[in-house]
Amino acid sequence: MNGDRILTPWLRLILALLLSGVAALGSDFRTELGRLQSELEVRPTDASLLLRLGKLCHNESALGQSDAKETEKLASRYLVKLRELQPTNAFARALLGSTRTLGARHAFLPTTKLRMVREGLKEMDAAVDEAPEDPDVRFTRAANNVFLPDLFGRREKVIADFVWLSEKVAAEPARFGDEFRQYVALYHGIAARRYGELDKATRLWQSGLAINPGSKVAELIRLEQTRKPS
Repeated sequence: MNGDRILTPWLRLILALLLSGVAALGSDFRTELGRLQSELEVRPTDASLLLRLGKLCHNESALGQSDAKETEKLASRYLVKLRELQPTNAFARALLGSTRTLGARHAFLPTTKLRMVREGLKEMDAAVDEAPEDPDVRFTRAANNVFLPDLFGRREKVIADFVWLSEKVAAEPARFGDEFRQYVALYHGIAARRYGELDKATRLWQSGLAINPGSKVAELIRLEQTRKPS
């Protein structure tokens, strides 16, 4: 198998991971990174800062830009530090696992790519085992895994995560807010389409649009509606 095929979908993964952190591209990313790094110099053990930096660098890395290798290393550094301070922080572990799979893009040998993806998956599964009721953890794994080839056997976990997430946001919409609810609808719909449930995908996207038709996530939903099933 060509190992490069595993990682093609990562250019789209960034959409999945803009949960509550900062979305930044190019010079905006550098500006935000510098600002947060300056704050971290003053408060080097601030867990919230480490998480924001980890998410920021992870998300930037997921874009696959020329600096992806650098930002993966930064994400790992901040998230590892956070795990040292908070060993039970499952969200940090999930992001570390995702960062590991992103790093597989830069491996030369297909066998190394496969190994790195599997290592990342192991960390994400462990994160969900640690915190099965954490929506950020479940969403990170589901939105990551939905694009992986079938050889990794992730379908059941993806479906279970998105069903759980959809039930949670439907039961407590005020707790989760419009943006997160729309992201769940967006990526649950992508999963449904991926697994051949086109009618379900349509319903999910329509429900997501109804939450806030004018939002940035609504634009992403409309974009997905135009894509043909692969």
